[in-house]
Amino acid sequence: MQCEGWRSIFCNPKTPAFLGDFPISLNDSLIQVKRWSVGLIEVGFSKYFPFTFGSRNRSLLMGMAYGFYAFWPVWAVPIIIYGLLPQLCLIDDMYLFPKVSDQWFYLYAYLFSATYIQDLIESYYVNDINFKKWWNEQRMWLIRGATCFSFSFIEFTLNQIGISAPDFSLTSKVIDNEQQKRYDQEIFDFGVIFMDGKLEEMSVQLFLSGFVLVPIYEAMVLRKDGGRMPTR
Repeated sequence: MQCEGWRSIFCNPKTPAFLGDFPISLNDSLIQVKRWSVGLIEVGFSKYFPFTFGSRNRSLLMGMAYGFYAFWPVWAVPIIIYGLLPQLCLIDDMYLFPKVSDQWFYLYAYLFSATYIQDLIESYYVNDINFKKWWNEQRMWLIRGATCFSFSFIEFTLNQIGISAPDFSLTSKVIDNEQQKRYDQEIFDFGVIFMDGKLEEMSVQLFLSGFVLVPIYEAMVLRKDGGRMPTR
């Protein structure tokens, strides 16, 4: 629409512009994001390719901004790779990242920490998001990358070669009081063995592996409410 002459403005009224319900459970949220991702990547690989069509009448930066959303599912590739490589390194006794005592380790630690600290500061001052909500959003981003982003990318690829057609998955619009309470409390609705001397080399791999798995272990073992993973 902007390439056809539409001029948009930033509008952030004090009165909420949207008062409808949206998915608050993990399952429904992933289904919705998968549905969005299939549609977005179809636009991204069509004649409306953001970096060419979007930059025709707008700036290249604007095209790149649209491209970030159009190619959401592509994020599944690096996220899954970083999710699998640490485990493979543990099995084959390989070192993907520098040792904790290595001076290059501090570069990795700085880049990782600085990125998340900057995002936390921006979320707090711009969007008024507290730490717990921000932390859940970071974990949800990784969970989406390993699930709905990857499935939407596969579904799009199969559809392009004529093997399957994208389906329209519906999300539940029924919300019970307990589920709403967990959402308001910002709670997710759902033996490591070390060889001698190997903890130093494997610290970064173990951290990345546990970054996404902590809420899953919590849902399996610690949680006692209805949002935990079912035992049967």
